[in-house]
Amino acid sequence: MTNARENSICNHTGDGSLCGNTPETICNHTGKHSGEDSLCGNTPEKNCNHTRNHSGDDSPCRNTPESIHRVHFVGAGPGAPDLITLRGLRLLEQADVVIYAGSLVNPALLGSVHEDCTIYNSAEMTLEQVIEVIHSAYAEGKDIVRLHTGDPCLYGAIREQMDRLGELGIPYDDTPGVSSFCGAAASLGEEYTLPGVSQSVIITRMAGRTPVPEREALASLAAHGASMVIFLSAGMLEEVQRALLAGAYTENTPAAIVYKATWPEEKLVRCTVGSLARCGKEHGIRQTALILAGDFLGRNYERSRLYDPGFSTGFRNAQRDTEDV
Repeated sequence: MTNARENSICNHTGDGSLCGNTPETICNHTGKHSGEDSLCGNTPEKNCNHTRNHSGDDSPCRNTPESIHRVHFVGAGPGAPDLITLRGLRLLEQADVVIYAGSLVNPALLGSVHEDCTIYNSAEMTLEQVIEVIHSAYAEGKDIVRLHTGDPCLYGAIREQMDRLGELGIPYDDTPGVSSFCGAAASLGEEYTLPGVSQSVIITRMAGRTPVPEREALASLAAHGASMVIFLSAGMLEEVQRALLAGAYTENTPAAIVYKATWPEEKLVRCTVGSLARCGKEHGIRQTALILAGDFLGRNYERSRLYDPGFSTGFRNAQRDTEDV
């Protein structure tokens, strides 16, 4: 199947015909697009400031290269409204229609939309209903933002939406966001990839009503003893604890439960793998939380060679006689 984005040619010619430029090419529209017979000079990195024939009046058309009549999948970030990206916020401000994941996206972000924007909560919708809203809005020439929590590429169910849009010939793009697993590490003040401890991060979930492939059973992944981030499993802490202990983790392996990372009501619970279920129960955490496990949450690690004076890089030479500090 051809990705709809590959066919999203620009139609800002002013006469209804396609000008043939993709969003990736330098705009070379003459006359009706730039107001003269010379090249308009806008690259995809620059905001379009062409006056209409393009926008219908003499004001700037306000379209950025990202917002020219297509569907925008946008990562809302982990929770704090100011952790959405600049591009994501700009698209949200320009949107005529916003479909947001109401069960997880901070509703404070909706305060950024303009007063005429229509808002839908996808938590109350099916895939078919979401696509129907997008299809109708696109046919009316509206800018559409599909707002997902964190980064849409993780547990966002965006592939099925993109495939439906591709079948309908509706162009789309994807603006990444800050994932909650990054927000959780930031709130804890931790690093997943500590030298001498772990150089791998496993992002997974416990099998529940939604299954996981058998080869990805939590106990099997736990055999690696790597830094572990477990999504969508806070309501199954006893099962998570048993699965981790069946792998390379011990009762004393450091762990943490992070409830609503970066939200005002965030909770940080440090514990061990052996006390995960008990600590979750004591703090009343049953949903909307990440489970972190691994020795990266401990205190022991090796110094990074990146800033070691005795280590050469492409930007500096090793200082052989410098003592370690």
